[in-house]
Amino acid sequence: MNHGKAAAPLMGIIVSGLIALVSGCAGAPAPSSAAVGSSAAGHEALSSFILMEMRTKKIPGLSISVSDSSGILWSRGFGLARKSPKIPFTNTTISNIGSVSKTFTATAIMKLVEAGKVRLDEPLSTYLPEFKPATRGTTADDINIRRLLTHQSGLSSDNFYRFFLGDSRPENYPRQLSEALDAANALTLVRGPGQVFSYSNLGFSLLGLVVERVSGMAFDDYLRQEIFGPLGMKDSSFVIQEDKMDRYARGFTGAKEVFIPYIRDVSAGSLSTTSDDMGLFLSSLLSSWKGGKGIISQETIKEMFSVQNPGVPLDLDFSVGLTWWIVDFKLMPGEFAVGHGGDLDPYHALTFILPERDLAVHIMVNGDYGIGSFTYSEILAEAFRDFSAEKDQKPIAEARPIGPSSPPAALPPSLADEVVGVYATQVGLIQVKRFGTGLKARVFGQWLELSYHADGSFTFGVKILGIPIEVGIFKELYISTDILDGERMFNLRVKGILIGPDVKIQPSDPGDAWLSRSGSYVQVNGEPKPQFQAVKLGVDKATGFFCLSLNRGGKWLDYPLRTLSDTEAVLEGHGRNLGATLKVVESPEGGLLFFDGLLLKRR
Repeated sequence: MNHGKAAAPLMGIIVSGLIALVSGCAGAPAPSSAAVGSSAAGHEALSSFILMEMRTKKIPGLSISVSDSSGILWSRGFGLARKSPKIPFTNTTISNIGSVSKTFTATAIMKLVEAGKVRLDEPLSTYLPEFKPATRGTTADDINIRRLLTHQSGLSSDNFYRFFLGDSRPENYPRQLSEALDAANALTLVRGPGQVFSYSNLGFSLLGLVVERVSGMAFDDYLRQEIFGPLGMKDSSFVIQEDKMDRYARGFTGAKEVFIPYIRDVSAGSLSTTSDDMGLFLSSLLSSWKGGKGIISQETIKEMFSVQNPGVPLDLDFSVGLTWWIVDFKLMPGEFAVGHGGDLDPYHALTFILPERDLAVHIMVNGDYGIGSFTYSEILAEAFRDFSAEKDQKPIAEARPIGPSSPPAALPPSLADEVVGVYATQVGLIQVKRFGTGLKARVFGQWLELSYHADGSFTFGVKILGIPIEVGIFKELYISTDILDGERMFNLRVKGILIGPDVKIQPSDPGDAWLSRSGSYVQVNGEPKPQFQAVKLGVDKATGFFCLSLNRGGKWLDYPLRTLSDTEAVLEGHGRNLGATLKVVESPEGGLLFFDGLLLKRR
């Protein structure tokens, strides 16, 4: 899943939601711009629903656009782009859209494919011959453009060192995109291509470099010439536009007002745009789908919206096209829906298209309490229902429950026996144990009640003094107990969408060399915004697993390690950031640990 955080591993999305277990209420934001398009006078009920969601989820400012193949139907802003002085968030406010940027990078690649300059199944090294990361059991030449577009490359998810470049414009920006090649070469491939969907910002940085090498133009210049300019997207840029600073939304983390951070992986998450501009882009894609004059051909958009990962067992029911996710959206059951989310905290965006209904919706915000871009899926679904009704289309089916499809039931003893154990997941170690006649799970470092449902799934709960406490975030999460190759899995899902395959693991002896390195570590290659506040290495006392423990936002997450030698170990599991290598490197200061670009020294 992406919830696609450009700035952080997926765990950051989930943890940020769990930290805010109970949301309060804020003052009601106000609509801040007139709607544009053919429906300027209507949609009061949709506007009221948006205001209610903003109030509940503490969203300071939001804009939304709705498009079809003929153009923008509705584009409107709500709330504030800045609080001091108060400036409204409008349909022409410029805001960052995080990983929704990847849909533009993919479109740029596909335009080069249409021009015969790039081939999807050609190795990346054809276009970037310097691409030579370390490998295990595969070669760099096995990674092709298609695999990068679908996050199936086997490339590491992130190189954390110098992902963030600070709040001030770096010299030669955005030429730092070229640093992504060195960042990729510094890491070891985590697995062979095509084994599992594993979200990679680094992979999309390399795609940005492919655009530059093949076109002979700077990435942003190519986008401006081939996409932004032809579509009239006059306020869109992967580079902060100094002459339009007064129109940029500020982001809010609590009461703090911040600006869009500069990042190395420009083509993965740096696009800033407006709702109006996004409406033009999505309208063009819908026109392409219908065989009209869109930014790409009908053949190309059909390929982008086609499932690219059939027959990948570890992906289970998760489907991805060429960058676009193909989602069984429980809020709109039965609809052919493609979309992408974006999160560059505290900026978030969510974009979805219903091609068969000729409708697209884009939402972007500048802060919230939630779990990333899919926090706004209720607004998205409400907008689709509203405009499909206006088009006199067949009504969208009633929403299915986001969680389990059946009520709580008695836990079968045989299933309990299968489920008990330790799992390697993208949000750290999850331990499941028996408590009396039921089960509990240690997730995010705390024990949570598990309620069994007849469809084989589990939901989370909390009790204080034996009294169940309703926690809003748990309505978004549940566990499915899928079976793969005869083994029971314990898969975390957000709003019904698979985060990743969570596999049961067994403890192994890490060896004396690794045990001797237990302790707290500090990052010695400093940067403006460290990804982790603290790092530890050692045995998890509750389970006996040897773990790399990472602290982000005050929450510890433990990642079980499997040692390969006295100097190399890998994070157990499949999916984002899992499979990454932890290795010992020698230096004048003694042995340091290297992990996804970070150099770590024991305190």
